[in-house]
Amino acid sequence: MRAFEFHFNPPHQNLRFGTGQAKVQEDTIFDSFCYEPENNYERKLGSLYLAGELKDALPQNHKFLDRLASFLKKEFYSTIFRSSSESALKDALKKANKFLEEISKKGDVSWLGKLNLAVLNFKNFDFNFTKVGEMKILLLRQGQIIDIGKNLDLSEIEPYPLKIFGNILSGKLAENDLIMVLTKPVYSIFSAAFVSARKKTKKGESKTGGFWSKNILEKISQLTLGAEPVKSINEKTLSEIFRTREKELLKTSGLCLVCHLTKEFWPERQKPKSLIFEKSFEKFSLKRKLIVPTIKFFRSLISKLNSLFLAIKARLRLFKKSAKKEPDKKQKSVHKIPIRIKSPRLNLTQELKKKITPIILLLGLLFFGFLVFQKQAQDNLKEDKNTLNSVQQSILDAQNLIRQKEEEKAFDLLQKSLTDIIPLTQKDSPVKKEATALQESIEKDLAKLSKLENIPEPNLFFEFDQQEFLPQKMVYYSEQDARYIGRRTARYNSNLYLFTSFDQNIAKITSSGQKSFLETSQTFNEAVVFDNSLLFFKKPSSVSIFKNNKFNEPLLLKDPYPGFVSGKIAAYQKNLYIFDSQKGEIIKYSTPLSQGKDQPQIWLEVKNQKALEGASMAIDSSIWILNKDNTISRYYRGALKETLSPKFYPLPKNLSEISVSSAYIYLLEPSQKRIVVLDKTGRIIKQFQSEKFDNLKDFAISGNTIWLLNGSKIYKINL
Repeated sequence: MRAFEFHFNPPHQNLRFGTGQAKVQEDTIFDSFCYEPENNYERKLGSLYLAGELKDALPQNHKFLDRLASFLKKEFYSTIFRSSSESALKDALKKANKFLEEISKKGDVSWLGKLNLAVLNFKNFDFNFTKVGEMKILLLRQGQIIDIGKNLDLSEIEPYPLKIFGNILSGKLAENDLIMVLTKPVYSIFSAAFVSARKKTKKGESKTGGFWSKNILEKISQLTLGAEPVKSINEKTLSEIFRTREKELLKTSGLCLVCHLTKEFWPERQKPKSLIFEKSFEKFSLKRKLIVPTIKFFRSLISKLNSLFLAIKARLRLFKKSAKKEPDKKQKSVHKIPIRIKSPRLNLTQELKKKITPIILLLGLLFFGFLVFQKQAQDNLKEDKNTLNSVQQSILDAQNLIRQKEEEKAFDLLQKSLTDIIPLTQKDSPVKKEATALQESIEKDLAKLSKLENIPEPNLFFEFDQQEFLPQKMVYYSEQDARYIGRRTARYNSNLYLFTSFDQNIAKITSSGQKSFLETSQTFNEAVVFDNSLLFFKKPSSVSIFKNNKFNEPLLLKDPYPGFVSGKIAAYQKNLYIFDSQKGEIIKYSTPLSQGKDQPQIWLEVKNQKALEGASMAIDSSIWILNKDNTISRYYRGALKETLSPKFYPLPKNLSEISVSSAYIYLLEPSQKRIVVLDKTGRIIKQFQSEKFDNLKDFAISGNTIWLLNGSKIYKINL
C-alpha cells in the first residue's frame, strides 16, 4: 500500500475565521489522516485512512476534524480481538456517532450538515469504507473510473439517536488498483474536460484551434494500464498531471488522497508524504536586486581604472628613456640648488592592500546602498502623501455628492478611497496615523450611506432550553381562527413554527410567546406557506400539508427528470417551486397536490440561462435567486430579466438566505452578524447588525416585523 496526500490551498494556522482572509473558500477547513498499524496486533485490522472537510467552521471548531480522526483511530484499534476489520470499523463508527451526539447535546450543532468525511480501511486487499456528505470515492482500475461511493450519496443523517455515520461498503481490491478520495471542488476540476493549447499536428484539433485533452482522472487512470504501475505512479508523476490544471487549482481549495494497492507495505512508523499546492509569491532579494549588480559595477570600474593606470605608466617610461638619449645641447647649464621637501608616505605591503581593498569596497557599497534606500524612502513618502491628499479630496467630493443626493456615486468614490487608504494603514509610515484617521472617517460615511444600524441589545422575544430543543428553521404562518370562519369579522392566529431536520417535534410559538409542540412521525428540511396552509417538505420529495391544526397524509412528489436533486423551495399562490441547484432548474408543481395528480413542469425556458450559481430562492410575482457571488437574479415567466449587484457596506462576503415581501428584499448574512433590507431595484433600505447575532440560522417576515432565529433565541426587530 502506498498513499499520497495532496492539499490545495490549505487554510493557514493563523487564519482568522469570518474575516475573509481565506483566498478561495473562507471558513472551510480540511485535512487527511493516514494511520498505519504500529504492532502485530494492529496489523490484524489493517490501515485506517480519513479525509474530511468542514464548511463554515466556527473558530472553536478549527480542531474538529483532528478530534474526530483521533477518536476514530483510538476506537478502531482499541479492541484487537475482533472477528474482522469490518466489524472493528462498524463498532468504531457507532461510538463516533455517540461521540458526535454528545457534542450536539452540549449545544454545538454548527457542524451539522457541513461535515464531509470519508473513512477507509485497508487490510491486504480487503477494503471497507463509508462516507458522510459530498466526498467523492473513486476506484481506478485498468483505465476505468468507477464511482464506488455513489451508493452512499442518498443516505441521510438520522436524528434520534443522532446517527451521522450509516452503512459501510466492503469489497475486494486487486493489485495496482487506485482509490482516490476528493473534496467536491477538487473533483469538479479533476473530472472536467478542457481544450488545451494549439499543437502543430492536425489530429484532434478543434474549430477554435485547440484540441480536447483528457481530464485529470482519465490521465491518472491510464497509469494503471502501464507495464509497471508501481514505477509510473509516484509523487512526481501525479504532481505533473495536477499541474496541467494549475490555473484552476490555484483558485480552489480542497484535498485529494490517492491510495495505490501494492504488495508493498509501509515501513514501521513511516507516514505518506503530504504535498501542498498553493500560490507562492516572489520575494524581494536585496542581494539579487542591489548588492550583486553593485559589486559587478565596482569590479568593472576598478578593472578599467587599473588598465588606464598601466597604460599611462608605460607611456611615462618611454618618455623618460627618450629624454636621456637626446639631451638639449643648446641649453645653458644652470647651477641648481637642491631642495628636498619630504612628503608623508604610506608604505602598504601587498598583503595589507589585499585586506584593505574589500573593506573599502564594502564601505562604498554601504554608502551607495544608504543613498539608494534614502532616495527610495523619500519617493515612497512622497507617493504616500500624494495618496493621502488624493483620498482627502475624494472624501470632500463624496460629501458634496451626498448633499446633491447622488448617494450611489458617493458610495463608489468612498469605496475606492477606502481601497487606496488601507495599504497606508498596514505599514510603518510617517503618514500611518493620518491614514488610520481617514480610514475610520470613510468607514463611518460608508456605514451611514448603507443605513447600517448597530443594535447593542436587540429585543429578545423567546428563548428555548438548549437541552430540550435546538431549532434550525423558522416559518411565520397566519391562520384564520376556526371559531370565526363564516362570520363577518374574521380573526387570525399568527404563530411562528420552528423545526430541525434532526428532531421530529415542531415548536409552535404564539404572538404572546406561548410555546407548544406538534408531534410528527418524520422530520422536515423546509417549510413554506402554501394555498392558505403550511407545507412541510422532506428531501428528496415528500410533502406534508398542515392545516386546521393537523397534518394530512404525506405525499411523494414525482421527479421531473432522472437525477433530480431537490433543494430550496418557495410557494406563490397555488404553485410550489423547487430549486435544483445542481442543474440550475426550477420545477413548478401546481395544485392539487395529491397522489397521481401532481404534474411537475420545468419552469425555466429551454434557451434561457440556468441558475447554476444559485444558493437560495424566494418568490413573489417573480422568482429571485440569491447567487453564490452575492448577486441577485430575477426571473419572470421562465426568463432571466435582470441581475442585481447591491452596494452596501460592509461589503457582502457570504449571503446565505433571501426572502421577499411586497416591497422589499431581505438578505441574511450570518458571517457578518446582520440582516439587510433592499428595495426591488437593489437599493439599500436598512441594515441591522449586532454582536448578539453570533449564530444566525434563519429568519421570517410578517409585515414590518423581522423575526431572527439565532441559535436557541428568537429576536424581534421592527423595520
